Amino acid sequence: MGLSKSRFIIWSELWTAGYLIRTYDRENRFSVAGVTGQNAIIRDELLTSFISATLEPMNTCKLFISTGAFTDNTGGAFIEPRIVAELAYLADALGEQDYLMGPKLGRPDFMLSWPLDIIVQRGWAKLPPRLEAWRERVLARDAWKSAMAKPGVPYDLTTFGKR
Repeated sequence: MGLSKSRFIIWSELWTAGYLIRTYDRENRFSVAGVTGQNAIIRDELLTSFISATLEPMNTCKLFISTGAFTDNTGGAFIEPRIVAELAYLADALGEQDYLMGPKLGRPDFMLSWPLDIIVQRGWAKLPPRLEAWRERVLARDAWKSAMAKPGVPYDLTTFGKR
C-alpha cells in the first residue's frame, strides 16, 4: 500500500523544513549549499534530528504536564535536567558561530526556534549565553519582525494550552 492509501498521517517538522528549503529556497539562502567544512550535510542532519527527536519531545512532555494533561510523578526530576543538558549541548554545538550551520541561518536554526521560544516564554530554563545571543539574532531578523507584525499573529506561548 502506498502512502496515498495509508491510514496514517506522518507529520514531522524535520522533514517539512527540509522540503520547504529544497523546494522554495532557490537562492540557497538556508540550505547547506555553500556551507563549507564541518561536514555540512552530516552536521545539518545531526543537529536537526537532535532538536526534533530529543529537545522537542522533552518540551512536549513538559507542556503536557504544565497544562495538566499529564501528571509528573517525578517532581520535575527528569525533564528539567534533560532540557538544561540539551541546551548546553546545543550551545556547545553553536560555539562562536552566528548560527548552527555557521554564518547563515539554516534548517537546524528553524527547528530550534520554537523549542527555545517556549522554554524562554514559559520560564522552564535559563538559556546559556551563546543560545541567548543566537535567539536575539533570530528575533532581530527582518523576516521575523515582519511575521510578528502581521495582524492576528499572537505569539504568547505562556497561554498556549490553557483554557
